[in-house]
Amino acid sequence: MTVYIVQKLDWKWNDEAFVLRDDTPVKAFASRRDAETLCEELESTARREWKTWHETNTYIGEQGRGESVETFYEVIAMELEP
Repeated sequence: MTVYIVQKLDWKWNDEAFVLRDDTPVKAFASRRDAETLCEELESTARREWKTWHETNTYIGEQGRGESVETFYEVIAMELEP
């Protein structure tokens, strides 16, 4: 059986670029469509929050101002053994 897991990706700035620090499972689904629907909703919210935060915080410095992360959430498929 395959389950589809929505994961939150946690990024950290390392003075040169954003690097993936951790990924945390949020919710598992039997349906890929359901997982992708939640993932899209969470991603949309995270993008809005990121844009707001990024526009109002300048302590990263000029080199980091143009940086962005690729994605905040993803769906992975995992096979469960019977």
